[in-house]
Amino acid sequence: MREQILVGDFVEVHLNTELDAFRGIVLQLNDTMSWKDDVWYKVQPISSKAMPGNFWYRENKVRRLANDHG
Repeated sequence: MREQILVGDFVEVHLNTELDAFRGIVLQLNDTMSWKDDVWYKVQPISSKAMPGNFWYRENKVRRLANDHG
């Protein structure tokens, strides 16, 4: 089972490949959106150059990064 991602978690979003991935922070999750039983995450990008705004991404595109910063 996948590790649960929560609001405030630091994540990496893979749009198509790892090369176009960007990092961000989860602002909201919406498991009631549940299109095809997926959870969706609203992610704020760390860099506006990587992604110009806060958008929703399906769970298979979002990976939680480790919380330790060292």
